[in-house]
Amino acid sequence: MNRLTFVTIVITALTAVVTLTSCNKESVNPKISEKEFIVTFETGWGDNAIVPQKVKEGGKVTKPEKTPTQEGYNFTGWYKEMECTNEWKFDMDLVSTNTILYARWIFDIHKLEPIDSGINIRMIEHSPQALQLNFSTKKMYPCCNFPIVFSWQLSSNIIDITFDGVFRSGICLTLPGPATAGIDLGVLNNETYQLYIHNGHETYTGELIVSSDNYKINFVDNLKVNCTNTPLNKIPENTILVTLLR
Repeated sequence: MNRLTFVTIVITALTAVVTLTSCNKESVNPKISEKEFIVTFETGWGDNAIVPQKVKEGGKVTKPEKTPTQEGYNFTGWYKEMECTNEWKFDMDLVSTNTILYARWIFDIHKLEPIDSGINIRMIEHSPQALQLNFSTKKMYPCCNFPIVFSWQLSSNIIDITFDGVFRSGICLTLPGPATAGIDLGVLNNETYQLYIHNGHETYTGELIVSSDNYKINFVDNLKVNCTNTPLNKIPENTILVTLLR
C-alpha cells in the first residue's frame, strides 16, 4: 500500500465517522414537550366536587360523567364564565390555557311556592337616570333571604313581569322577612310605560310614568300592589354619587 492510498482510506474513514456522528445527533434530539393545562369545574356547591382534568394544548375537555345536583335547582350545563353566558361545547371547544368551567343552575319551578299575598314595589335610582324596581311580598317568611323567582322583559313602552313563585331555601341564616326580587330597568325615556305583573292566574296592570323630574307608579284600584315611594324625584344629571364605608 503506497502513501497516497493510505491517506485516501483515512480521509474516507473520517468522512464516514463524521457522517454517522451527525446522523446520530439528529436521532437523539429530544422531542418538544407539549403544554398541559388544568381544567377545573366550579359547581358552586360543596358536595359536587369534580376531579380536575389535565388537557394538552389544543385538546378537548372530556365531559364529566357525574352530573352535579342541588336540592331545588336544575343543572343546565357547563359555561365559560361565572355569569354563565357562553356554554362550553365539549365536541368543539379547545383548551389554550388553564380553564375554569362554571355550572349553571336554574330554580326548579316545580318546587316553588305560589305567592299568596300582595306585592310592595320600591323604586331606587342607583345612578343618575338609571332606575331599579325592588319587589317584596307583603307576607312574611321564616327567613328574609327567600327569593322571588321571576322573568321579565322590556319591549317598547311595555314592562312585562312574571312571578313564578317563592323559593324556600334550605339554609336560613336571617331573621323573618319578605321574599324579594329586583329588576334593573336602566335608563328610561321620558314617557309612560305600561306595567304588567303576572302572578299565578292573576295579572296586575299599572303604569310607570317617567318625566324629566321624577318617576311615578300607579296601580289604580288594585290593592294587591303598592308602590311605597311614589313619586321618586330624579337625581340631577352630572351628580357624583359617593358611597361612604364605615
